[in-house]
Amino acid sequence: MYLYTAMARQARETRDATLIAALQELWSSVVEHRLYVTEGLGFRAGGERFSIDYDLPPDTAYTETCASIGLLFWARAMLAFDPQAK
Repeated sequence: MYLYTAMARQARETRDATLIAALQELWSSVVEHRLYVTEGLGFRAGGERFSIDYDLPPDTAYTETCASIGLLFWARAMLAFDPQAK
């Protein structure tokens, strides 16, 4: 999430259309396929990573606070160049 935040800030500064398109695709992927109903994310403790779409195990969820905070930072950075708050 923090890497994506930095990418969004860079995209805002440079107005790099390719980077903006990549970020929008990443955003859709995360919020549509890798986010729990409770807004938790980051379910793989080993490597703190994502897996395949909809792999959201309820019994082994590693939905850490740090990932959720990172998502908030990323959302704010995305909002700076894409005012459509999806």
